[in-house]
Amino acid sequence: SCYRSFLPNRFQPGSHDVLLLCVPCHHRAALQHGNRVKKTLAEEIGVKPQPALQGKGDDPKRAARMSALGLLKGGDAIPEERIRSVFLRILDAWKAEHGEMQAAALPDSFL
Repeated sequence: SCYRSFLPNRFQPGSHDVLLLCVPCHHRAALQHGNRVKKTLAEEIGVKPQPALQGKGDDPKRAARMSALGLLKGGDAIPEERIRSVFLRILDAWKAEHGEMQAAALPDSFL
């Protein structure tokens, strides 16, 4: 409340304190609040609400892509066991996208 005195008068009455959040927490809170506002507006005007947007962590293709980039950037510094576990995670996402049959066509050297 001590910072409100520095705000223009139009922001002072009924204004709220500011809560600083880290970027991931801010993103999550903004998504949740935005989805609530969209739902309320959709109900007010009588349209079907759109499905909620997924956060970045909810997309398996994106997670696989980020894992692959980590393997590329890490190079020889990544332990073999970690490389295998990350690669299997990438392969699982690829199987989900392209099916088991195409995954079976991969050479054994990939597994």
